[in-house]
Amino acid sequence: MPGAGIFVLTGVASRDKAGPALCISFLVDSVACILSALSYSELASRIPKAGSAYSYGCVIFGELTGFLMGWALVLEYTFGVAAVSRGWAGYLVAIFKVYGVIMPDWVTTYHVNDIIDINFLAGLSVVIVSLVLFVGTEGSSIVNHIITGISLGVIIFVVSYGSVFVDVANLEDFAPFGAYGIFQGAAVVFFAFLGFESVSNMGEEARNPQRDLPWAIIGSVILSASLYVAVSVVINGMVPYYDIDPTSPLADAFTKHGVPWASVVISFGSFLALTSTMLVLLMSNVRNIFSFSRDSLLPKVLSWSWFGRPVTALILTGIFSTALSLLLNIERLSELTSAGALFAFIMVSIGVIVLRMEEQGRGREGGFEEGWEKESGGRKEVWAKVALVVFVLFVFVMGLSLQYGGPVAVTAILGGIAVIPFAFICWYFHAHVNTAPTETEAGVPIFRVPWVPVIPLLGVFVDVFLLSSLGSFTYAGFFVWQGIGILLYFLYGYHYSVLSDGYVQETYDSALHTEAKTNYGSQTSYAILSD
Repeated sequence: MPGAGIFVLTGVASRDKAGPALCISFLVDSVACILSALSYSELASRIPKAGSAYSYGCVIFGELTGFLMGWALVLEYTFGVAAVSRGWAGYLVAIFKVYGVIMPDWVTTYHVNDIIDINFLAGLSVVIVSLVLFVGTEGSSIVNHIITGISLGVIIFVVSYGSVFVDVANLEDFAPFGAYGIFQGAAVVFFAFLGFESVSNMGEEARNPQRDLPWAIIGSVILSASLYVAVSVVINGMVPYYDIDPTSPLADAFTKHGVPWASVVISFGSFLALTSTMLVLLMSNVRNIFSFSRDSLLPKVLSWSWFGRPVTALILTGIFSTALSLLLNIERLSELTSAGALFAFIMVSIGVIVLRMEEQGRGREGGFEEGWEKESGGRKEVWAKVALVVFVLFVFVMGLSLQYGGPVAVTAILGGIAVIPFAFICWYFHAHVNTAPTETEAGVPIFRVPWVPVIPLLGVFVDVFLLSSLGSFTYAGFFVWQGIGILLYFLYGYHYSVLSDGYVQETYDSALHTEAKTNYGSQTSYAILSD
């Protein structure tokens, strides 16, 4: 979603987190995205007809964990819509400002405290987008392609024309908030890269997924990262980082240089891009809620449809996103959005490791190569899984130590301890886990993450470290959100879920044996999920 991060969060992350070093933050995010998307690619190839962290979690970890992974995606989309709406309002205000129309503060941003900024215009934007979805989005694919082209045009315009106004002196204080400010900035702007995991779900369409998927993922991330880095350098060069506008940074930078026509062009293009992003996020959220309801993990009323539209899910998500966009400031909204996405990315990377561990000893007649079957389970596998949990915990605590100014020696010790479970897991794979097959029984190539468990563990490391860079408000909000999810599951989903053990086991065995499954009877809800 190229509109959300670069058009909106550049201002917040530069002004309050990373300064001109935001370009490094984007590079960190690109590494995290590539590592995690490779894990998405393997799961998409191995779990047929499944397209999201929710379905992967159900198959690998069980129903509760899968539900919580999907619930994290609901967090991501709900708060993401609200965060983008703040930018939508900011660019609309910038357009009016150029023509001399100044909106009152109580309509745009009425500051209450560090958490609450009342913005009626942002709330109105979510209501409008919800109504558009309610009416229908026929032909939206063509419109989205056009808006994507406009977004790229705006970014190229900002980089090419904005470079004329760059003052190198503005870049001299490159990292005013230190190295950890760079990681905090990376955590805030992380959801600028969201959407790349959808590339990993196209394994069935690729002729050679083992070759094509990595290049498609890495190529798209590198292209986007290049544009994001260029924009961040230009904007920080045009305006001192402490003077960058938090809601419409690109347009405001040109206004400050006395080029109002450029500000209007950028604001209009950004306005369209953010509208499209809000539509996609809200639609994805409705799809997730609808899928939960179809699987009876949430009440059936949420899957009620009217003229083919899931109206109850749309109304519910619209109300929540409207309330959030009305009340919370953009920094809190973006941090919680990133928290939901990072949690899903972490669990997907862990899922690849767990799935590879549990492949051992699950061969079938004529299925795997000679020597493939080994004794699965046992103490060593259990200890390897315990080591995985310990690794995650120590990386997270190490990140907290850096964030809250802990002694360098303590942080170094924590990092050193984290190396121990990392090394143990690598040893376990070298000694007990064979190289998995790279094609189905029918000879269809499937994608496998190279250098497992190193690549997934590195993905877990970067994602957990970024998650630890978010503030205490975000931690509290995330755990409260997941607590609500656990409560909903045990009060309702546990008792009424239609995801039978047989269905999940069949899909799980399919993932382990890499069989090409195409028919799952009446259970088809996984096929409609999408991140």
